[in-house]
Amino acid sequence: MQESGDLEQMRIDVQSVAKIFDELLEGRMTRSAVELWANEVLQEHEANALEFVPRGDQERIWEAIMYLYAVDAQAEPGKHMYSAEGILLAKRELCHKE
Repeated sequence: MQESGDLEQMRIDVQSVAKIFDELLEGRMTRSAVELWANEVLQEHEANALEFVPRGDQERIWEAIMYLYAVDAQAEPGKHMYSAEGILLAKRELCHKE
């Protein structure tokens, strides 16, 4: 078992999250795969093993991850809560600096 000082942290930045949005929008990742990715990031965060780079972007990175975590949610059977257009708008809002 590794000591806490030896644990390797997962590093996450805006570009990494934007890439996941792109993979989804371009059909290279499914909604369920994106949700699984976001869940893995969430688990790292809960284990205090997630490092936001730079720290000043933590809030918007986290907001983008939480958006992706719910990307497979359905408003009703067969209809996702988030459309492709909505996902693109969220990416623009969350992953690009004003």
